[in-house]
This record gives sequence, C-alpha cells and structure tokens, in this order.
Amino acid sequence: MWENNFSDLIRFAKSTKKVNFPFLINCRHLRIKKLSFKPDRIYFDTEIVLDFIVLRWCKEDGYPLWYSSFSIFSRVSSGEYTGCFSNFSLDQIRGIISNHFEHRNNKLGKKKIKKAIELRKVFKFVNLTEEEKDNALDYSDKYNISVEDAIHVLASEKIGANTFLTRDGVLLDHKELNTDKFQIVQPESIVGRPSRTMHLSRKYQSICPEKIVEYLEEKFKELKGEV
Repeated sequence: MWENNFSDLIRFAKSTKKVNFPFLINCRHLRIKKLSFKPDRIYFDTEIVLDFIVLRWCKEDGYPLWYSSFSIFSRVSSGEYTGCFSNFSLDQIRGIISNHFEHRNNKLGKKKIKKAIELRKVFKFVNLTEEEKDNALDYSDKYNISVEDAIHVLASEKIGANTFLTRDGVLLDHKELNTDKFQIVQPESIVGRPSRTMHLSRKYQSICPEKIVEYLEEKFKELKGEV
C-alpha cells in the first residue's frame, strides 16, 4: 500500500501549480512512551489511519508520520495484531480527504476514500450507533477530554481493544484512561522511530513543483530499499 500511496503523492505534486501539500501537517514530537504490555487488539485513532492513507509527514522537520503507522498496519495485515477502527473514523476520514483533496484533485480524493473504506476488509470494524456517539458526552465530562476523543475511547472499549494508537498528547498522558489493561501509545512505541534517511527534506517549502517531484522520485527509490 505505501508504494501506491507514494506514487499518488508524486502524481499529486505533478498536478499542482502551487507548492501546497495536504500531505504535510503541523505536528509536534512527543516523548515516546514505553509499552505497559505487549499489544494484542489495537484500536487505530483516525489520525493514525490518515498517516498511511495519504502518506503524511510532519511539516516542521519532514518526520515520516506514515512509516511507523504503516509498519503496524502491515503487522495487522499479516495477523500479528488485530487492528480495529470505527465508522466514526471513516466519517472523519471522508470529511478530511474531501476538504483537502477533492476540490483540487477529485479523482485522487475519491481514490483515497475508497482505500479507507477497503480497510474494513483488514480491520475489525466498530459500528457505533448515533445513540452511542451521543453517550460519549458522558465520557467527555468524566475524563475531561474532547467529544471526538471520547467517541474513539468508547469505540475502542466496545471492540475490546487493549491498546489505543494515537499521537494525541492529552490521551497519551491521561492517567485514568491508561491502566494496567488498557494502554494509549504512539505507533513508535511499538515499532520504534524511523531512521533519519526516511525524513523528507525541508527544502520542499521553497522549491517549485518540478523540483519537488524530482526529489520525491529520488526518495521513493531510496525508501523501496528500506521498507
């Protein structure tokens, strides 16, 4: 999947007239937590699924957010872990991709949404009812977290996950939610950090689309030898 997504990124760069990548997001690095126990049934937060669906990098330093997220997805695909995500995540992904891709490249946007839908063949899918989503308001109040985070926590409990994958600092540091039977960690906690050679050069912010395409194609050749 990552090879196809990288090819999509190159094609998107070729099609744009302005240097403006929706594949690059503002983020901040968090201290990588240690695992409390070996993961078994892992719930993927929306942002983790987006990492490898659209091949996201951190805008500040070119950190490959997709690498660790995809590594865990690969282990789910091979049967090492059970992966879980929810219909709420799918709704969020549809909205985010539509906002960032479809008005610029409708064909690519639809392709990405289709890939997200196809994940139901690999993941255990949590189909939350509207009433259950409404009940997440109680979780939000109880744990002092956002309603969106509360819905994801509720979904992870419903599917019986013992590990919650995210980069949300509030959830990662939440003392009540992190227990001896339920851990909230970053992807890097499970598979480690990628090497520096995996980082995207910061030069992308000041160079023309043609140079970005040239750089990405070179990086693509390098990564095929590492992943």
